[in-house]
Amino acid sequence: NDSVEHAQHLADFCRPILDDVKDAKLIVNLIPWNDINAQSGPAAKYGKPTAERVQNFQRTMADNGILCYIRTTRGDDENAACGMLATQKRSKANLLQ
Repeated sequence: NDSVEHAQHLADFCRPILDDVKDAKLIVNLIPWNDINAQSGPAAKYGKPTAERVQNFQRTMADNGILCYIRTTRGDDENAACGMLATQKRSKANLLQ
């Protein structure tokens, strides 16, 4: 869900809010996926996007008048980013069973 096409769909969704809601402030925060190398389950089909892909998404949003920030990822080098430790604990628990 990080393609320019996805960005355009999101912008199309956001645009009426800005147009129709008086004094609306709308900000989109992009948080790149932290790859946890999942071998199965829902996370297995996702991977970390390239910086270029994230910037293209942001540019598409900006071109449509939507304020969009790219959030800095933290902890991925230590597998400590949001949700990663819990996923690893669950995986280890499944292995022990």
